[in-house]
Amino acid sequence: MTPTTAIVLAAGVGSRLRPLTEHTPKCLVSVGRETILGRLVGQLARAGVGELIVATGHLDGLVREALRDAPMPARFAHCHDHATTQNVVSLQRAMALVGVGASVVKFDGDVVLDDAVLTRLFADDADGAAAVDDGAPPPDEAMKVYAEGARIRRFGKGIDPARAA
Repeated sequence: MTPTTAIVLAAGVGSRLRPLTEHTPKCLVSVGRETILGRLVGQLARAGVGELIVATGHLDGLVREALRDAPMPARFAHCHDHATTQNVVSLQRAMALVGVGASVVKFDGDVVLDDAVLTRLFADDADGAAAVDDGAPPPDEAMKVYAEGARIRRFGKGIDPARAA
């Protein structure tokens, strides 16, 4: 089922992408002809998502400006303390803006994916689903999942990359 609301966590500094992120939020780094965020928002709009909530922090004004003409309504949850909190705090603040009865999908603001991933993710009728890249062992600093069969048992950066996707 296509969710009604998409949350994008885009508060971080993007320190591993410096110098590209000195004056540009990580989500606004260009990949090809478009920014990471612009590509994702376009994909979500084409998939039928009706609303966007973005958790901002680092260079908040640039993210807001980039979404001024977004193809769907966009609201913002500014995380003034993004440098000292984890992304779950940003998620909590964004979730506070979600309307009653809305269905939600959450993305990190630095994710580039193919349209087919959204198609498969939104076709799942489960109460919860996650798209996982299991093509190669993830880098140590990446967000990872530990799964047993089709069930995800743990999310986090601290999972052993040899046992994770």
